[in-house]
Amino acid sequence: MTDLPALPAGFQLASEDDVSEIPAGWQVTGQKALPALPPGFELAEDQPAPSRAYHAQLLPGRKDEEGKLHWALPGFVDEMLSAAALPGDVYSGKVDVSSEEARDRAIGLAGMVVGGNIPRAGATLLDGAGRQIPRTVKRAIERDQIPMAEIPARIRDLGAGGVVADLGANLRDTAAAIATTPGAGQQTVTNALRARQLAAPGRVTQQIDEILGIAPVPSYLQREIQGNQRAVGPLYDQALAQADPVDTAHIAQHLDDIIPELRGPAQSALQNVRAMLNATGTDELDPRATTLFQVRRAIDGMTESANDGTVRTALNQVRGRIDHALGRAAPGFDEVDARYRDLARQREAVDRGQTVLGNGRYDPRPAELADEALAGTVPSSPVVGPAGVTHRLRQGARAEIDRIVGTNLNDRAALNSLLKGQSDWNYDRLVTLFGRERTDQLYRVLENERAMAETENRALAGSKTAAVRAAQEEVAPVGGRPGVVRSLMDLKPGTATAELIDAIFGGAMENNTARRNAEIATILMSPGPFQALPRQSYIPVGELMHAIMGGDEPPPARR
Repeated sequence: MTDLPALPAGFQLASEDDVSEIPAGWQVTGQKALPALPPGFELAEDQPAPSRAYHAQLLPGRKDEEGKLHWALPGFVDEMLSAAALPGDVYSGKVDVSSEEARDRAIGLAGMVVGGNIPRAGATLLDGAGRQIPRTVKRAIERDQIPMAEIPARIRDLGAGGVVADLGANLRDTAAAIATTPGAGQQTVTNALRARQLAAPGRVTQQIDEILGIAPVPSYLQREIQGNQRAVGPLYDQALAQADPVDTAHIAQHLDDIIPELRGPAQSALQNVRAMLNATGTDELDPRATTLFQVRRAIDGMTESANDGTVRTALNQVRGRIDHALGRAAPGFDEVDARYRDLARQREAVDRGQTVLGNGRYDPRPAELADEALAGTVPSSPVVGPAGVTHRLRQGARAEIDRIVGTNLNDRAALNSLLKGQSDWNYDRLVTLFGRERTDQLYRVLENERAMAETENRALAGSKTAAVRAAQEEVAPVGGRPGVVRSLMDLKPGTATAELIDAIFGGAMENNTARRNAEIATILMSPGPFQALPRQSYIPVGELMHAIMGGDEPPPARR
């Protein structure tokens, strides 16, 4: 077969006859454009093509996950080749002359030209402890498209417990990769994330308490309000003790007129009320205000237990007439009654507040809750002062948030979803009760905890499997590998060479990898901040490229 161009990495030729071998003259190498294939052949994807060549730190070889040796390009050689290829990449448009990549490669190229090292301080990032940021972390940051200048602020925004690994998906993946690789780096990542995971309940609770205040217990609130209502009782007695005789003839006449027109439970309920207006054992109306007050209390009990809307409507109409009569007969009665009614509204508001984050049919819509909160600021009477209904609504909602948090602290993703809901309704409701600033702070805490939980889940879930696999390999019996001499005797020089290199350099390579992973883990589990060393020299990338490439036109002016 004639000489043919190279196939892309990871591809092989497959014919209509399912030929799986690559014909002579073809080879697998880096990505290249291909002409039309010979008749009867098509490209079939064998496996995902590697995105880049194998690299090593210092040694010319590395092993893959299966233990197979691959010739590798030492890092310092890779940097030299990358610098030397810069002019061509700029000329072909592959690299923007104003980019950070062009600057870094130009620094290396300038060092090659002058025969020494040019200071590279301007491209060096340090963490808060003065450690240099590993290139792996820097690449992950770039892939997550996080501006370097924003990293400190973003970590601060995460709040207590936030680390570099929480800032993006690629950084999380890097942390997960370290957590699944046995060594000191694995311990650094898993220990830090497990400790943070255990501290999450206390941390979340404290942050929400700081934003919304300490959560009350609904039953304690109801007990407090009931105690205040009991305190109002003696004030009723004082007002009624000074009351004039009450003329209830108009109330009795109203009942006598409507009872014949009603049927069923409503008729029976009003007949009972009509009988209560009479003095006990007589057919005469009782003129005492205390008696009429007891009739009103009986009506309240009947209304509370009634399931029929018609019964409740009829009873409420009669109660309104009784209120008016008592207010006229007993000085100060209306003021005491207004205070008691306000406390009753507060009791209802505590229960109502616990429904504001629900999504049921009878839970308030944002507009309805806004109306209720506004109405709750209006007192029952001018003499009572500002009403506490809206405050009780807020307390009920705060108690419900505490219940949701307390029952979902071990699943912060679910907690985030439950408090935020499936739409903007919960946000609008919380803004109504707590204000926009505190609601935004609450949502920020929830989102931060969701991001941190995602980092923990991704790293710790995989690390358990990796730890078991590593332990199995540690205790498993050693397989019958032939060794260098055996491979040579079996006429397998390639295998013998690989085993020899593995025996000589394998330990050093593993130690170097473990050291690098430990450095990466330390940076990923740190809270930053990052800083760039002051630039010690200016590298005129545009002018340097122009001079090397021999341009006739003057280089563009620097801004």
